[in-house]
Amino acid sequence: MSPWVDVCAEVDVLADRGVCALIEGVPVALFRCSGGPAEVPERWFAVDNRDPFSGASVLSRGLVGSAGDRTTVASPLLKQRFDLATGECIDDVAMTLGVWPIRVVDGRVEVGSKPSSPGNPRETGRKHLPATMS
Repeated sequence: MSPWVDVCAEVDVLADRGVCALIEGVPVALFRCSGGPAEVPERWFAVDNRDPFSGASVLSRGLVGSAGDRTTVASPLLKQRFDLATGECIDDVAMTLGVWPIRVVDGRVEVGSKPSSPGNPRETGRKHLPATMS
């Protein structure tokens, strides 16, 4: 088995947007981030698509932005921001996303078949408990 999975053509992913791909049965969010000034190159990121707070597979639909010099995605559901390079949740450092290797070769986007850093275990997403009446 190859350590890389061919996902799509580079031109299929719009700048500063995310798409979801299924890598070895795991939904992964891919992001193509514009570089800005000429000296800053375009960058690609791949992280778990599953939001560890809600359990929903939605991060590829999140808003790409920044926090200082960190490129981030904000969850479209609960709005937590995640560093796309490290998977760390900026708003709650106890929560992380798995980070996947990603590269572009001859105009094709490839993602590693395993995450380079694992994120929170899939079964430990936060549970929102109903409020109790006093």
